[in-house]
Amino acid sequence: MRASALLCLALSAGCYYELEPLALVLDQGVPDLALDAAFDLAGDAPRCANGAAPLHGPELSDPPLDRWSAEALQPITVTTPTTTVVLDTARTIAGAGALRLDTLNGAAGLLYPGTRDAHLDLSPYLYVSFSATADDASAANDPGWKGAQPHLLVVTSPDDYYEYVPADVRLPRSPGAFQGITVPLAGGFGWSRNRFGEPDLARVRYLALTFETWGAGFTVWIDDLRVGPGDLVDCP
Repeated sequence: MRASALLCLALSAGCYYELEPLALVLDQGVPDLALDAAFDLAGDAPRCANGAAPLHGPELSDPPLDRWSAEALQPITVTTPTTTVVLDTARTIAGAGALRLDTLNGAAGLLYPGTRDAHLDLSPYLYVSFSATADDASAANDPGWKGAQPHLLVVTSPDDYYEYVPADVRLPRSPGAFQGITVPLAGGFGWSRNRFGEPDLARVRYLALTFETWGAGFTVWIDDLRVGPGDLVDCP
């Protein structure tokens, strides 16, 4: 999916929002970012510096799943682009289970958090890592994934974000063993970092993994998703 293309998020049944350029939209009602020192990386266990209980972490792909959302993206290629995310306990390599994204559309994304209102400071960290496998084997999807997949978005605002694109396809067409994927936050090592506006790794509202095939309908499993090195936790 090109960064200059229109993107449509299926936020509710029959309701789509088109954006230009490619940026998974923030809620326009969210006030200006005002980030405190949210993280304390010292100590034996992840915890919030303000004393509050973490909302999630450090393995972001583990429960609870209420912080995640799955969205159908533009182009909408079917009448009902149903897109869901569930915890798959049968296909997993770490923790309680893997995220399983199922879509009837040709393009879809996983968003963390789905509310797009996190206060994430990724500036002390070097990478986002996860393991993935996928099912894009339908003959109707030939020749398969549309360009190098997946993409990672690290979003500060609708106009300010980084888009990370691999040099080649990192997803299989038929589900098999999970493959480890590491995305350097500075780019490089097989990943291009495209900058739009003035993104700030210290002011991240959400992360998004996006996927696109030439046809319609696929499944992606994501497991052991972390920000490292160290233990990032999602603090209120």
